[in-house]
Amino acid sequence: KIDEMLTLTDDQTSDPSKLPTRANLLAGFRWLRQGAKSGDSLIMHYSGHGGSVKDEDGDEEDGSDETMIPLDYAQAGHIVDDDVHDVLVRGLPKGVRLTAIMDCCHSGSILDLPHSYNINGDLEIVENNRNMGISKIIST
Repeated sequence: KIDEMLTLTDDQTSDPSKLPTRANLLAGFRWLRQGAKSGDSLIMHYSGHGGSVKDEDGDEEDGSDETMIPLDYAQAGHIVDDDVHDVLVRGLPKGVRLTAIMDCCHSGSILDLPHSYNINGDLEIVENNRNMGISKIIST
């Protein structure tokens, strides 16, 4: 339903709550999952800039966090994949389906899932090493 959709775009200057700022994107993630229950399907689409920064907490095998780059990144900073996972993914109720379409650079693992899907004619599931990174942090 259209009333169950939130759109953030950089041309909505008359309403600052509809701009894709860091705070509004994170609030949008919270809005999307609010009240989600088993059987619900959630869709999140992001078309914008993506990047990578040095991994500061040691949970990334490649040493880099993937990022979303919001409109106000110069003042508020990037949204790192750890935050995307913590706010959008972690704790979703069992049976909720989240489809995230990330149209940006460095988006392959921006949800920080424990696996990723590569489609090259066949479905290949690649296990990521996030859990090892988390274990390393906890043990220190």
